[in-house]
Amino acid sequence: MTFVLVGISILVLTVGFFVLAAYRFAYSMTTFTENGVRTPRPHDMTPWQRLGVLINGVTIPKPPLDRLPTDLGFAYHEHRTTTQDGTSIAMWELPHESPRGTVILYHGYTVAKSFVLDEAQAIHRLGYHVWLVDFRGSGDSDGLITTIGWHEWQDVAASVAYVIDTVPPRPLVVYGQSMGGAAILHAQSREPLPVNGLILEAVYTTLETTARRRCQRLGLPAWPVAPLLLHFGSRLRNFDAHALRPIDFATAVTQPTLVIHGAEDRNVTQADTDALVSQLAGPTTATTILGSGHECIRKGNPEAWDRAVDDWLVLLETVDR
Repeated sequence: MTFVLVGISILVLTVGFFVLAAYRFAYSMTTFTENGVRTPRPHDMTPWQRLGVLINGVTIPKPPLDRLPTDLGFAYHEHRTTTQDGTSIAMWELPHESPRGTVILYHGYTVAKSFVLDEAQAIHRLGYHVWLVDFRGSGDSDGLITTIGWHEWQDVAASVAYVIDTVPPRPLVVYGQSMGGAAILHAQSREPLPVNGLILEAVYTTLETTARRRCQRLGLPAWPVAPLLLHFGSRLRNFDAHALRPIDFATAVTQPTLVIHGAEDRNVTQADTDALVSQLAGPTTATTILGSGHECIRKGNPEAWDRAVDDWLVLLETVDR
């Protein structure tokens, strides 16, 4: 009988530990801090740091702007717009004297619009008017909360409408990195975006898959921790994390789309990208960039990235005429 009681006690304590760890993790993954030192990424952590994450969650300071367009030699304008739920969103405009079209860039998770400045510079050099957007909780936009692509659909919809009202573009393309691509797809599934094309880079298929992989990299059991993460994330941030499935949102896309995958991406696999591509309803071009991982695919192979984007934009202009 004693052994049974001890076994039950250990089971209760273990379950309680994982429930508490999942709650802390879900809270800290969706709540940026005003200051503090960022917790290293899973593959850079020591065993002691991983244990600390299990106990205390992670620390992610609000993603700052670590560069300005002037650092790359650009004159720029600052803009703000307001989303459906009243969130103030910050934007940069990099004008082009005689643009071939307009591209709006959306960054990924835990970074700000300055993170995609190199991509913006490359696209501007191709002859495009460029806009960069801070998602809620990042850079100069309001708040400290992120929902990893769910409520961010409003940021996409509001910024697209603002750009159209400010600088009537033709063609208009939206580009999203990782979470940025997920937010674009979510916006498209809500109400078709008035854009001519999409560039999707390193976009995850489902938030559940992403949570499972993060657990594995931290040495946590994917079950039950990943489902608990999604449960607490949903309750804390007022959305259904299980429904955050860009692969399902993709069926609403009828515009021409370029999908970019990094061959060394450890977060989004080639199989994930292929599955996403198979769900897109419009004309789709998919390219895999060798030597590139999940973040900033262009950095790993700028020549291949520039060529793929330029070729696709030329093709889009031909279709748009």
